[in-house]
Amino acid sequence: MKKCFSFLLILIAFSICSFAAKAPLKIGVLVPNSTGIWKDSTSLLREQLVEAGFEVTVRIAGNSAQLQNAQMKELIEMNMRCIIVTPVDTAALSESVEQAQKRGIAIIAFDRLLENTRGLSFYVGNNNQLVGKLLGDYIVERFNLSGDASKHYTIEFFTGPIDDSNSRAVYDSLMQVLRPYLTKGQLVCRSGQTNFQEAALSDLSGTSARQRCEDILSKYYMESHSLDICCSTYDIFSYGVKSALSAAGYSASEWPVITGVNAETEACRNIVNRSQTATVLSDYRVKVKACVNLVESLFHGVIAKVTDKGMANGSFKVDAFLSDSVIVDLNNISSVVVDSGYIGRNELGL
Repeated sequence: MKKCFSFLLILIAFSICSFAAKAPLKIGVLVPNSTGIWKDSTSLLREQLVEAGFEVTVRIAGNSAQLQNAQMKELIEMNMRCIIVTPVDTAALSESVEQAQKRGIAIIAFDRLLENTRGLSFYVGNNNQLVGKLLGDYIVERFNLSGDASKHYTIEFFTGPIDDSNSRAVYDSLMQVLRPYLTKGQLVCRSGQTNFQEAALSDLSGTSARQRCEDILSKYYMESHSLDICCSTYDIFSYGVKSALSAAGYSASEWPVITGVNAETEACRNIVNRSQTATVLSDYRVKVKACVNLVESLFHGVIAKVTDKGMANGSFKVDAFLSDSVIVDLNNISSVVVDSGYIGRNELGL
């Protein structure tokens, strides 16, 4: 009887150990909101992590840095093995990240680089310098600024949010291309708001962009002055700019060039119907795949695929995967966006 009881205990213990060995590792995902590109990327990231054998917990911050910090602490207490975070405020999570590091939790920054912390394992995002250069080059080529110095075009800038490290990097690269033409007077910013602090919006919303555009139009572009270029560094800003221009009575014949970034479905529809001119596509599917690879490199022994061994975040240099980007307008939207399967033809009304 005693032998049978001992055997039963051993069997139970073995079963518990086997279950523990097979229990999936827990991965936390923190995102600013559930709209636009983050909705699509979060859904795909969860799907691919689950397929790779992980248990996934997602928290959405509603664009609140305070709430996201509380969510980070919650995931730490839930003993996640890895937390993938797209920060609302790139500098607001430093203390929580350091706490996670002390607990042996890996941190991967996704799409926005966490600043001023040494607690990062990896960063996955866009090549922001390339994104800014693509926008600048597009404007230069569209208006033949390098070939014809006799013409002048008005331009206004819509960037930010002001606490977004991506936006600063994109804007700095953009202005490296456009600044010479502003200096020579080929591009004229009537508001004079050309530095990042002046052009940056307080949050990532179309409402803020609309308000800024309405203010600029009412102060600087009444009567004989028209706006030729609305240089926006996010698609969501482009929607607000479009709304302000419509309310101001801009017709199709005087509609300005409007740029954006992210190649969201709405932005691509607007390109098709000619109410937005261009956007920059940095395929979120590529970034999600790279992020899953990095998680697997931490726990499954696969080789980490990184493109940059020295991405500086203010405290140290982190290994990073930076995706490629391409400008999208009416000329190539079918081949780049539709043929690649990024957005369906029917969704764009083609």
